[in-house]
Amino acid sequence: MKVNRREFLTFAGFTVAGVTLGRLGRDRILAHETFKESWGDGPGVEQWVRSVCGQCPAGCGLNVRVVDGHAVKIEGNELCPVSRGGLCPKGAAGLQALYDPDRLVGPVQRLGPRGSGRWKRIGWEEALRIVATRLGALRQQGQPQSVVWLTGRQSGMIGQLLRRFCEAYGTPNFLEIPDLYDETSTLVAWATHGIAAPLGYDLEHTAYLLSFGSPILESWRSPVWANRAYGRLRRGRPDRRGRFIQVESRLSPTAAKADEWIPINPGTEAALALGIAHV
Repeated sequence: MKVNRREFLTFAGFTVAGVTLGRLGRDRILAHETFKESWGDGPGVEQWVRSVCGQCPAGCGLNVRVVDGHAVKIEGNELCPVSRGGLCPKGAAGLQALYDPDRLVGPVQRLGPRGSGRWKRIGWEEALRIVATRLGALRQQGQPQSVVWLTGRQSGMIGQLLRRFCEAYGTPNFLEIPDLYDETSTLVAWATHGIAAPLGYDLEHTAYLLSFGSPILESWRSPVWANRAYGRLRRGRPDRRGRFIQVESRLSPTAAKADEWIPINPGTEAALALGIAHV
């Protein structure tokens, strides 16, 4: 909705009237057509819905305030074992992603040549028909290997379903975009602990923390959980204060918060780790 200068000044005047005249001014604000077009005639139906944040792989619990079917506020869920009621700025900004004018809310089809930026919205039935027709044509031509399925990390039943589909179709090109729990981290966990899965660290009760470039206080795992654990590590135990060493080539926010920052040359982390192990 576009508001011109006259409507803006009118609404601003009504707002001042509401502050100074009490209920009389409030009634005039609610009666104005600009206000009614934006917010309706009066209080809406409110409810709180529990959900999970998808802004990062941490998956913090959420309490979402919904008015007339529209989410208007996001808060942390105190029952979540990860966030425990907290929420990082990225999670709090979830409403901006939800109501982004460029967000796709359904399938679209390109019009014109690639790069023209012209699209039209289509229904799911039409989208599935187009994809199925294209996949069937490629398989009949003996080119199923030309299909690439690109997705994010899929570790549950959805991942198994997608892999089985690609195997049945005849393409080996099932590609997952690495995230915080990529193959390298899984391999390191298996080689050092015998567990081929992401590890959970008890940072809250750590006495000595040696970090090699991990952005613990910036974007590592769950920011809410990491910052709460850091606070307890430093000041949560009156009889014991954990010591924090950050090994990193740059003075990052995490390095600035550490007891000691070891500025090594880029790419020499392995040499330093092997040297410590040797000593």
